[in-house]
Amino acid sequence: MSYTKIDSIIGGRGADSLPDSEYIYFLERNNPTNASGLINEWRITPYALVSGGVAELPNDASGAYGMDLDGDGAPDIHWDGVELFPDMSSGLARIPRYDTDAESLKDLVYGDSGFPETGGSTSGNSYAVATSNGNFAKLRVFKDTAEGKTKLEWAAYRFDNHIMPVGFGYQDPRDLVLAVENGVTVAYVSALRKVAGRDVGTVYRVPRDETAGSRFFKPVSTAYIVAEWPKEPTRNNPRQLALHNSYLYIVNNDALLRVRINTAVRAPLELVYTGLTSATGLLLSADGTRAYVTDMAVDATSGKTGRLLSINIDSEGKGTLHKVLRSEFGASGLLEWADAEHTAIYLSQLDSSEVIRLRDLEAPTLAAEPVLTAAPKRSQSVMVMTTRGLFIVSDEEIGTLAMELPVDPGILVMGIGHVPFQFIEQDEASPNAGRADTTTTSYFFQVKNVPFGGTLHLMINHKDAYLAEARYYRVRFIQEDGTIVSVPGGFTDLLWNRSLALWEQAPMSQLTMGGFSGLYPLRVPNDLWYNAYLGAVLNSRKVKNGLTKLEVTFFDGAGKPMPGLSYERLVLIDNNNASVSLKLPVIGGREQTPTCGALQYKAKTDEFLVDYKVFHPNNNADYSLSIRGGGHGVISESGKVVDANPPKVTTVQDVIGTCNIANVTMGLSVSVRVTDGYQWIGTAYTSRSFTLVPDSIPLH
Repeated sequence: MSYTKIDSIIGGRGADSLPDSEYIYFLERNNPTNASGLINEWRITPYALVSGGVAELPNDASGAYGMDLDGDGAPDIHWDGVELFPDMSSGLARIPRYDTDAESLKDLVYGDSGFPETGGSTSGNSYAVATSNGNFAKLRVFKDTAEGKTKLEWAAYRFDNHIMPVGFGYQDPRDLVLAVENGVTVAYVSALRKVAGRDVGTVYRVPRDETAGSRFFKPVSTAYIVAEWPKEPTRNNPRQLALHNSYLYIVNNDALLRVRINTAVRAPLELVYTGLTSATGLLLSADGTRAYVTDMAVDATSGKTGRLLSINIDSEGKGTLHKVLRSEFGASGLLEWADAEHTAIYLSQLDSSEVIRLRDLEAPTLAAEPVLTAAPKRSQSVMVMTTRGLFIVSDEEIGTLAMELPVDPGILVMGIGHVPFQFIEQDEASPNAGRADTTTTSYFFQVKNVPFGGTLHLMINHKDAYLAEARYYRVRFIQEDGTIVSVPGGFTDLLWNRSLALWEQAPMSQLTMGGFSGLYPLRVPNDLWYNAYLGAVLNSRKVKNGLTKLEVTFFDGAGKPMPGLSYERLVLIDNNNASVSLKLPVIGGREQTPTCGALQYKAKTDEFLVDYKVFHPNNNADYSLSIRGGGHGVISESGKVVDANPPKVTTVQDVIGTCNIANVTMGLSVSVRVTDGYQWIGTAYTSRSFTLVPDSIPLH
């Protein structure tokens, strides 16, 4: 893992990105005494295609024909039927091939001289251009024999891997959340603004400029305010924001609040939870029923500050403390989920300049792992840029942290999905043989002693295998009884077309060579693939559950097996399904049958007994049971399937509280802790819903 500085800034704060976007947006505070705070844009990819196509090149008898390559309105090259030459403010270079990698264009040496060009070559002559607008282009001048015309094929690229301000006028911005609402990209920004000489905590909803192609957000205006606290001095410090369904959640000094969005008029603020001390960070669970908050409360025992709390949120938006997960962090920045399952959190510690990862949020003791021990000074926010890297915003700079584990030269068979084979137990005598465990690292993909199932993506070191003179490879399973199982079928990946500057689908089919079937061709090292190491897509359901060996054999160009290049790796397969069963409660010793959707009780002291079953053949699963009555949680428990202890017993009083009539919902789920190398596979779920009514009230 390595950190790379991108650029210097002044007072970096929160960052966000939309799904599948190549852009990251972050806040720059600048001078908080004036309105110089910015929303900045930074593109992850090094260049973007801005223009391209094929056009006819007529020879204008009155002079040279000019061509604008990047769409800025000014000609970049000229052609007079004899010579191709640059405009006064552009440059020209000759290149051997039109499919030259676009990234190399910026490193060429450009001159102000022209080149002889009659437009008569059928294969075409290729050139690179440094445009007058600071972009780079490649082009080919050729004779179209079918039409008898000279044509120009070109592609122009913008290399602006720098920071571009796209939002202006903020006073002391803190956090940024992006959303697309009714087809419009909007930025929610928490900030302070000066009103009559005093600070007022404010949250804006600023839309992007509606001009076609514009990347700018509209200037800040009071018309875009969705929340403010002009009369509450203890709540004039809004920090991290989180969106869930139709609500925006805000941590603001001593409280967690929310406001309904997408309304015609500004909705009133709702208090979710109070009792915080200078709250900073905020994350919400996927279902919105739990908030994770950092604040600066002082630990009574140690006298040190900084803690992480989990707060339950009921259906009415009211929060109750679940527990303090960890304390003594010191000052911390904003929070970020470390994985799609929301089982771990990235947190930056401002005073120690360290980024840590907090995992096992439901465990009795929250584990903390260092991710970057020498982070930039006062790193304010950490954002998952891709599954392999982090984007870090600090007071003084932005940068990226590569999260891939290094692969040693000569390692040809790499792993399954995000799990390298070195983290899959290969000792057959071990009780965890074939299971994945990455928890001894700070690697982003965290699993502990889990088997595999579903569709497996095998990762191959194509480049080193090719350099070892292999040209094909075969993938098979060898089951415990010695049975060899071939998994037929190809797969499709994306291959970069350098000429068109786009990704194209590239089917990978199995071949028969030298009497051997089921062979895949190795990838040529200079080709650029979207999934660079993908070697096979395997349906593990074709083999029996249990310990199996994954065999990968490499072949030469004639289709002969290469000595010393055959590998076996242990993998534990578990494609068993989980099951759940949840019965209606037994109330006061009486079995229940719904009438008009209701169940009846005699007295609130009646016993309320819920019986359930959770099952997985190998106990590779976790369960979760929740019972809610009258709008509040009654029972919430989770754990491993093997540790479940039904039935659950409480009373009607505990379920419905002060209500006499109340709706009750019960949910039971089992999540199979089996991975395909990217995510968990398999979930079983059931629920019950009814109304509790005293038996003194007739139901007909």
